[in-house]
Amino acid sequence: LHDIYKNHSMAALFLALFVCAITVFLCICAYKYDNKYTFIGPQASKGVLSLNDSDIENHPVMILADGWEYYHNRLLTPEDITTGLNIPNEYIYLGAYGGFESGNPEQSPHGSATYRLTIKVPETPRQYTLELPEIFSAYRAYINGSLAAELGNPDPDHYSPQTLNRTTSFEAGGSIDILIAVSDFSHLYSGFVYPPAFGKPDAVSHVLNMRFLFRAALCTVALTIGFLAILIGILSRRSKTAVLYGLLCLFFVGYISYPIVKTFVSSYYPFYALENLSF
Repeated sequence: LHDIYKNHSMAALFLALFVCAITVFLCICAYKYDNKYTFIGPQASKGVLSLNDSDIENHPVMILADGWEYYHNRLLTPEDITTGLNIPNEYIYLGAYGGFESGNPEQSPHGSATYRLTIKVPETPRQYTLELPEIFSAYRAYINGSLAAELGNPDPDHYSPQTLNRTTSFEAGGSIDILIAVSDFSHLYSGFVYPPAFGKPDAVSHVLNMRFLFRAALCTVALTIGFLAILIGILSRRSKTAVLYGLLCLFFVGYISYPIVKTFVSSYYPFYALENLSF
């Protein structure tokens, strides 16, 4: 009996250490690669971010969260900006608002808006990459006056929602003007909610790949545990708790898997409905 108790204690201790190690590992990965606000780096002020060679070398990946020009209820083009007649309503921190209401509960969270940021970079041309995360729910993105990406149709009269995680790479020197015109009439969120990554192509690609692998690993572990729990509950014919726990794991995957889905699929329906159902 003493040997059995000792073996069970060692097994329990090993299992506890294993669970703690996995938990710490996942927390570190989540903090480093799945949290955009933990990247320390230069931030824009009043629509302008100034970078020198040292900034780019020390921060090959930056998260463009602060200082964006915000034009409420206006779908602007680069030509509209050059006229000098359009003044931003405010300068915002991406993620501060969940819609176009700008913190005003009496204002509709849906409609249209334009976001603009100017990045001053060294004169010597080099390659840069800009992440375009899920932008709700249709947009046109211009870089230095040229259309760099378009998803769905933000025109209110012909609105068509589409969302996708994507990147665009380009060569620039001296100045980079980013203009993103967005419309949303269909989602819980509206506009540019998730701040994008910007920097050297290899560095941005590494961060995005690690973020994807982390989410994929998390979904794989949860799916495996969920199916095993359901199987144990069905085979034992008396463990309803195991079945419920398995279903919880499956719904957890349905709720957190949107970054993986939105890496490959731009369709708007039915993925957000499934995400809400899972929650």
